[in-house]
Parts: sequence; structure tokens; C-alpha cells
Amino acid sequence: MLVGFSSFVTSVRTNLGTTQIAKLFGVSRWTIRKAIVDQQVRQPFERTRVRTLLPDAELDRLVMEILDHETSLGEILVGGALRARGIDVPREALRASIQRTRPLRRHVHANHPVMRRRYNVAGPNALWHHDGQHALISFGIVIHGFIDGYSHVLAGVRASSNNRASTVLSVFQDAIALYPNVQVAAMMEAVRGLGRGSYLWGTSPHNQRIERFWRALKKSVLNAWLHRFRHLEDEHGLNIELSRHVWLLEFLFLDDINKDLAWCQDVWNNDKLRTEQRSTPNQLFWSGSIQNGGRGIYDENLHIPESTEQAGNENNNMFGEEVRSHVDLHSQRSPFLNNPEGLEALQRRMTERWHASAVDRWLEGLRAMEQLIE
Repeated sequence: MLVGFSSFVTSVRTNLGTTQIAKLFGVSRWTIRKAIVDQQVRQPFERTRVRTLLPDAELDRLVMEILDHETSLGEILVGGALRARGIDVPREALRASIQRTRPLRRHVHANHPVMRRRYNVAGPNALWHHDGQHALISFGIVIHGFIDGYSHVLAGVRASSNNRASTVLSVFQDAIALYPNVQVAAMMEAVRGLGRGSYLWGTSPHNQRIERFWRALKKSVLNAWLHRFRHLEDEHGLNIELSRHVWLLEFLFLDDINKDLAWCQDVWNNDKLRTEQRSTPNQLFWSGSIQNGGRGIYDENLHIPESTEQAGNENNNMFGEEVRSHVDLHSQRSPFLNNPEGLEALQRRMTERWHASAVDRWLEGLRAMEQLIE
């Protein structure tokens, strides 16, 4: 084949159809089908787009497992969760399985579509949307996400115990490790100046890409955490006016929240989009990269300042201290700020409690913290 072998194999393994792959590489479907067999990517007469044929009982078990993890997921997101596991079943089989396992869900969890304006982006990495989600802000937790404007790929999402710009930067840096060819927006503005279109500051009518994800995230993940935290507040002594209580909440639960976010990210990136001929964000990112080439705002001649003072932006420290851990153990809220031995003792006491229920974990953590700071 004239096309790169690795690009060809990746196109097949992202479950693109023969017609889609042929259009990407500018060849006929027969050339693609012959190459698939010649390169031993698929067996003769095997479909290019692999469907997983499962017995009803096995499919029902997987669907129940997904819905037990998050009961509010609809048909499309359940399909995305299955594809994230490498399982792609026909739509009719999935719909029948959901009806068998949750016969009333279709009426209880009705979809309420949001009207969105369509707009065009040149290609993958040409424009990323960044936004913060503050559903848990009263409990000291803020979530930041980056989404690709072309493919809808959720490049990065993380819950953190602070809202510092350096924390946002670390989320961005983790995202570009997976989806390269972009540079941090504030760096571009600082070095190249305002008004060049390097980054879109403030609210934007085009931020609907990530707003749609926030809506799905709140429904599928965040509402459950809000319910847990409010239950702790109403029944089990959580007082968000006490900084040490907020710190303990983050210490006990932030990693679990981020595991849920990672799961939701995987589901989202494998979710079929009705407005994109039912392609997934992962498929759109890959096919768009082949069609449009590498994009972004990378400039190999760009001089990166050694400090934020050089950039002239002290109030928005995007290049300062990086916060890599999910939990800021040394935040000003920590009751162990000057007591590292106490923090180590708390960590040891909670080692065997991480898999306990939220209530049991909170009560044990609260009891241990109060004893250690006396």
C-alpha cells in the first residue's frame, strides 16, 4: 500500500468502516479490503468493522454492570461504555438488552435534547475548549476539562482540591501528552500578545462542546457525589464551614471522583455522535488527523519565558508551581500543615478503609483526624 502501514492498521482497529477508510486514503474499497487481508489485519471474509456477537445473558450481565455503576446512562452512553471495553454490539441488540434489564428506564430517564448551533473547526487540535465545572465547589472541589472542538474528544478532565491556574496547567499538560501538537494558550497570549486569536478568553457561544459534556457528567456522576456529600452533611457531622472538614473530604474521596471522571471520559470518547454519522470522538479525531494533517499552535521558534514575571502576567500564574497530585495535602486547609507525622498516621489508619462505604470512611477518617490533631 502507498499509505503508512501503522496509519492503516490504526484506522481498521478504531472500527472505521471500509468506505470511511477508503475515503481517508483516497483509494477504492476493494483496495482496502485486499490490503486488510494481505497485511493480516483481518481474516478473509471477516468484516472490516467488527461487531461483537454475545449471548443475551452475557450482554445483559455487562449492561447491568454498567447501569449499576451509573443508573442514569442512556442507550447511547451505555453503548459507549461497552465500546470502551472493546465490545461493539448492534444497536438493536443493545436496546433489547436495556429493556430486559431495566424495563422502566426508558420512561423514567427520558432524554431532553439540547438545541445547539453547528459550527466548523478546521481539524483536530485546531481549537480546544477549556472550562471549569463547579457543581462540587461548595465542598472544595473544582473540575476542569479540555475538549477538542473538531472531534469532540475529551482530551483531559480532572477534579482538584484547588482552582489555581497551575492546577489547570497540569491538566492541560496531561492532555497534550495524549493529544499532542498544541501549546498552552496563556503562554501564547503572554508571548505573542493579545488579539491574535491564540486563545479564546471568557464566555463563548462555541463552548457548547464542553457544556454538553458537563451536562452528561453531572447527570451520570456528579449528582451521585452531591447526594453522598449532602447526606454526610445532614446526618454525619460534615461541616463545610470548617476548613479541616473540607480538607478531609477531599483527602478521602477525591481519588474516587477522579476514577469516575476517567471512566466517564472513556465512555464519552467512545460514544456515537448522531450529528457526525454516528462516528465516535476517537474515530473523528483519528480520521480528521489523516484528512487535515497535524494541527495546533506549536511554533518551534517560540521562546518560552523562564518565569511568569517575564511574561508580564503575575496574577494568572500559568507557569508556576505544578500540582500533580489530585489531593493538595499541603493546602492551607490541612490541619496537618505543620504536622507531617500526624498526616502519615492518618494515611496509615485509613489504609484498610478505602473500600468502605462513604459513610464508614468519613466517620473513621473524622474520628482519626480529631484524635491526631488534639
